[in-house]
Amino acid sequence: MAVRPERLIPIVAIVATLGTAASAQTEKLLFLGTQIKADAGTYLVTKDVNVRAKPLTGSKRVGGFKRGDRIKVVGRAPGAWVAVRKGGKDFGFVYEPILLPLIDGTLDKELTGRIKAKGSPACDYRVRFEGKSVAEGQLFKFADYEVAWKCTVGKSKIEFLTPMFMTEAPYQASKKGIYQITIDHLELEDNLEEVISTTVYFERKKKRVKFDSVSSKKYRKQPAVKEMQADDVAQALVVAVRLSYGAWNKAVWRDLSKTLGQ
Repeated sequence: MAVRPERLIPIVAIVATLGTAASAQTEKLLFLGTQIKADAGTYLVTKDVNVRAKPLTGSKRVGGFKRGDRIKVVGRAPGAWVAVRKGGKDFGFVYEPILLPLIDGTLDKELTGRIKAKGSPACDYRVRFEGKSVAEGQLFKFADYEVAWKCTVGKSKIEFLTPMFMTEAPYQASKKGIYQITIDHLELEDNLEEVISTTVYFERKKKRVKFDSVSSKKYRKQPAVKEMQADDVAQALVVAVRLSYGAWNKAVWRDLSKTLGQ
């Protein structure tokens, strides 16, 4: 399981107006007599909410959802309303600011690749999906991964593992749908209590991943590339690995080589 410093888990059940789910389309549909724009996705209910027959606060109540429920949205109505299906049938309209758009961090297969940059060792990497977990006090899940590294540092060959996690709900309930990805270095430490973490953000709507920070001054450098395109979750994870590698300085490889070199 990924190590999650408290400062990296800022999401609580915040009620905020949110952006669209990533699978947005331009097609228009007729839903319970109301024209909507097709926009499919899974959302998390942040507090108990009514379901209405029409996208109006005063419309007839046809049901409700409880805090923590996950619902299927099929489109967007005029105003801040989304069209919801339940049990495969059209159900009604829910006020969108009550909801958080979710992504599924599951990987069907391992992701592999090779990275090499001037001044850094050549590394092969493998990303494997480990499962999902829930942080205390959170409604959403984290997708957990293991990144296996094989690098050549000078004459030394080193192998190490870095846990990685991604939030399946937006970081800080972002209106733009921004998801946090963090890689933790367990072989490195500034002190006995601090894990070295590298954090990037997947901006799903803009289809890009942006570098944010390395928690340790000792081990970070200014990366030459700070953002890269990512069309989906798998690409976002690969980009996270590459951006993290680009933000690790020579001290990372020196200390890993001392500890793990063969």
